[in-house]
Amino acid sequence: MLPKRLLVGFDGSKESEKALDAAVDIAKASGGQLVVQHVVSVGPEAYEVGMVDIDALEAQLGKMLDGAVERARQSGVAATKVLSRGDVAATILREADQRGVDLIVVGSLGRGRMSRLLMGSVADKLVRAAPVPVLVVR
Repeated sequence: MLPKRLLVGFDGSKESEKALDAAVDIAKASGGQLVVQHVVSVGPEAYEVGMVDIDALEAQLGKMLDGAVERARQSGVAATKVLSRGDVAATILREADQRGVDLIVVGSLGRGRMSRLLMGSVADKLVRAAPVPVLVVR
């Protein structure tokens, strides 16, 4: 049985674009729907010293998510966007649980390549902790 509720981690990278395409294909085949999520993960010290204009950042990221959702909808797939703040893997897992998703789809690398070296990849954390299948797209 194909999953009907899919959550796609999306950061605008080439890998997340591929993940979105794969999720759209699965959702089309199953008659399912997508949640396209981006998680803003900036340390609190950046907010405190004014290094990040969070409103401007979130406005830009919201437009990026709008484009991803529109791509899915043009393919005939129902999709919604979610823009969140926090630890990327933990926030995706929480959203997936709250929405009762059947499958999480992510790209293999994404934009956090340097943090991957320091903390491990988001995809790896999701694969290890998710109570539902995780599709990692290369």
